[in-house]
Amino acid sequence: LFTAQGTRPDLSPYYDNGAYNLSISNNPVAQLERKNSNENSTIMGTVYGELDIIKGLKFRTSLSGTYGPTDSDSFTPAILSTRKENYGSESHSRRSKTIWDNTLSYNNKFNDMHSIDAMVGVSWEKYISKSQSISGQTYPDDEIFTNIGSAATITNWSSGYSSNGLFSSFARVNYRLFDRYLFTFTCRYDGSSMFGSNNRYGFFPSGAIAWRINNEGFMRDY
Repeated sequence: LFTAQGTRPDLSPYYDNGAYNLSISNNPVAQLERKNSNENSTIMGTVYGELDIIKGLKFRTSLSGTYGPTDSDSFTPAILSTRKENYGSESHSRRSKTIWDNTLSYNNKFNDMHSIDAMVGVSWEKYISKSQSISGQTYPDDEIFTNIGSAATITNWSSGYSSNGLFSSFARVNYRLFDRYLFTFTCRYDGSSMFGSNNRYGFFPSGAIAWRINNEGFMRDY
């Protein structure tokens, strides 16, 4: 329908002999003869486990994965070619991503004055992508033998592979005094294969201080 919107309405999609009018660029009626299919799916899953070591101290590990295959093929019959030659293509790609997280957390309160919430952990991430594509021409017919294996001539073939990884270690500490004075410190140390070997790792610290003034005694009358 999108292609038909840009086609002149005064031009017939057919010649007088009944053949498709190929002088019309992307003849919308003729394009219906093309065979195209595309299948894309994604599978995701996560498993995890937790262990209470002592009061307030907990270990957690989780493993997540994503897998996405894509398969597509196309075929153009000879009646759509000015050279009366059919052609087609086929492509396949596979993508996968794996994440493994491990954390150790501690949460406790002392003497109704001090409260601490701390966590340290490491994370590992891996992404892989593979692809293949092939094109051919001169098929035996336009109806049955339209798979790429039936092409008499392979005109193009290509494949691709890419991967990258990320490793991170991190820590966070939250400390509260009398539930009024809050101190937070976080840091990360990340390494990515997407950067050069001389600049692959980075350290990212941060901190914050807060004062809950509404919990002060002199604010109770307000």
